[in-house]
Amino acid sequence: MSSLRKRTRNGFTVIETLVFATILLVLMGSIVLVIQGGLRYMRTTTAYQDAQRQVVVGIQKMREDLSKSTTARREPPSPLLDSDHIIFLSPTPPPPDVDWTYDGSDLEYHYWVCYYFDSSSNELVRIQIPIPPSTSNETADPPELADFLSQPKDNNWKVVARDIQSMTVNDGPTSRQLSLRMTSSVSTGTDKTTEVTSRTMVTMPNP
Repeated sequence: MSSLRKRTRNGFTVIETLVFATILLVLMGSIVLVIQGGLRYMRTTTAYQDAQRQVVVGIQKMREDLSKSTTARREPPSPLLDSDHIIFLSPTPPPPDVDWTYDGSDLEYHYWVCYYFDSSSNELVRIQIPIPPSTSNETADPPELADFLSQPKDNNWKVVARDIQSMTVNDGPTSRQLSLRMTSSVSTGTDKTTEVTSRTMVTMPNP
């Protein structure tokens, strides 16, 4: 009986229980803060990678097309200042052909290509319109932006990049160069967003 009463008297007191509970709450709170911080970092990192990927894909695709085109006929013409679209000629042959074609020594163009920033959907869109076979490169006039926007969403219409906040095209330091600027904005899952901006210079080598 005496040993039983002794074990009972050696139990936790109210103060000891409160101290233990307080320490446990502090530890649990610290763990929660660490987990929340890690999740925020992961969301921010993922958003940054997504934004960077969209900008890289958009800029790279525009560079690829523009670097094969000509400065002779494009819309808008110079002076070009913060335009949200660019229209130009493309020498890419119609399928199934893969090789460029020439009229004597002159490169032949087969499509009008338009890149434009759709602010309603935050997308960079690429649309191409075939040049009529009877139209020569010398007489081909650039279509208007409205002509591209009226095209059906078929194989000639493609969303190149999403989550785009802005896209602007400006004249470069020389007559054959254009300056591209693109910004992508991706939500981190909270009220914050991550933005990535890329700038590049592209040369349109063909006269």
